Amino acid sequence: HVHCYQEGAEDLREVLAFRDYLTAHPEVAAEYAVLKRALAEQYPDDRDAYTKGKDPFIRRIVAIALPKSEHQRNAFPTGIALRQYLFVK
Repeated sequence: HVHCYQEGAEDLREVLAFRDYLTAHPEVAAEYAVLKRALAEQYPDDRDAYTKGKDPFIRRIVAIALPKSEHQRNAFPTGIALRQYLFVK
């Protein structure tokens, strides 16, 4: 599926950091895949619970992937990252 963000969206930097970290660390990506499968099985009809179940893992990885100063920025500097995010395989 596709995620769309308005240019300057506050959480876009974190989304991109999470994506890039998983790309650079396949073992962590595999761990995330196992979690997602387990949550999908546990909550087959509850999208909100599935999403909330992923949150601690995502927060942990974002905390590793972004320096503290990056968490404090309010927006991604350009719309370029948005286009890259939308067209990544």
